[in-house]
Amino acid sequence: MENNMEKKIYKKLVASAAFLILLSFIAGPVHAKKVLLKVPIAFATKLPGLGETIKWLGDRTDTLSGGTV
Repeated sequence: MENNMEKKIYKKLVASAAFLILLSFIAGPVHAKKVLLKVPIAFATKLPGLGETIKWLGDRTDTLSGGTV
């Protein structure tokens, strides 16, 4: 009877350890470093129309992503 109880406790400890290890892998990306996205352009952004599009895209990306991108 004691041997059976020890096996159950051992299995629960192993399952708990495996769960904690998996949880640590899942929580890793939460602390990921921020990345700066840059858009390559061929013309000066001072020209009318060219600089506005990039600013508009940046504003929309920030709004849609909730500030995560």
